[in-house]
Amino acid sequence: MSLHLPLHLEARRRRQTPAFGRLSRVAAVALAARSLDPLLPAVLEESADDAVFFARIHGISGLLDSLADARVPATVAEAWRADRARVGARAARFRDDLDRLRRRASEAGLAFHPLKGALLAFGKYPDPSLRPAADIDLLAEEPDFEAWSRILVEEGYFAQTESPDVRVFFRTDFRTPDSFEEHPDNPRPVELHRRVAYRLLGRRVDLTERYLTDPDRDRALFLHLLVHAGPALVGRGLRLVQFEDFRHVSADADSARSAVALLHDAAWGISALIERTLPGTFTAAYLDALAPPSARRQRLWLARPGLVTGEAEREVLFLAEARLCRTPRELLSRCVDAFPETSFLDRAYGASPLRLLRYYRDRFSPR
Repeated sequence: MSLHLPLHLEARRRRQTPAFGRLSRVAAVALAARSLDPLLPAVLEESADDAVFFARIHGISGLLDSLADARVPATVAEAWRADRARVGARAARFRDDLDRLRRRASEAGLAFHPLKGALLAFGKYPDPSLRPAADIDLLAEEPDFEAWSRILVEEGYFAQTESPDVRVFFRTDFRTPDSFEEHPDNPRPVELHRRVAYRLLGRRVDLTERYLTDPDRDRALFLHLLVHAGPALVGRGLRLVQFEDFRHVSADADSARSAVALLHDAAWGISALIERTLPGTFTAAYLDALAPPSARRQRLWLARPGLVTGEAEREVLFLAEARLCRTPRELLSRCVDAFPETSFLDRAYGASPLRLLRYYRDRFSPR
């Protein structure tokens, strides 16, 4: 996805304020209860700007608007409502993009495999204005990868960055974001995946075959969300909209057994952090089928932040994950993965030979 570095750094600074942490924690309680009552005192006591900013960062303006009533200050209520409308307008653009790419794939005889946000916003949430998305993720098997790339170029995209598993496509007619609010014309890049794979705790977790062969597409989507959530839950915290995603994808005992086979005790750890933040997310059947690790491992998992509140913002993700690696080999692998991805550096700093130094300056300098 695109990255506007000044906004990224400003958001990181503001996430470290006490107001952001307080609003984040009570908003989780409110979403779990499906009531604005737990959040309202904090909204009334903090500034309207803080109440709007935190909702945008967590991607929950639409969810809060759906719970709002006359007790919410007019400035805040109007901002949440306007954000939801912009997310809905942006979703319409995404739907047009998806429909056009689906049509092109059909004409070319290519498989069409949308992932994650596209499946959630248009297939799981009752209204796409409740689920903001940053980009379109598509899975293109290796034999079709270059054919898919040509289609995207014909549709006006260009290859912006590339990693071993993903090629990111961008367009020149996207507007440059200039604030934290959604805008219908903000960038809608396409991430073309050769494989759906992630690095977690020194292991490479590959979900590609799940999407291609598992007849239960919901289970593949659930496992994808679980793996994708892992690094953020362990490191600096997950946004509330990503917790909300799990409430729209069913998980049963079979899903739990699949998660354990794929992730070992991380299946319990990730699920425990999600359930701690949003109680009632998972069914009893799912939780009972997980394999709890040792008491020591449980304490290590539950010491992680789970929810993004800003308190863990300055912790290095490598150190956070290193404590949870199960074997010396996994720890060594995690050390190799510790440098930021080239694709991230490309998006943030361009081709500068000093980009890694600039990254560490921005990451650790006081703000």
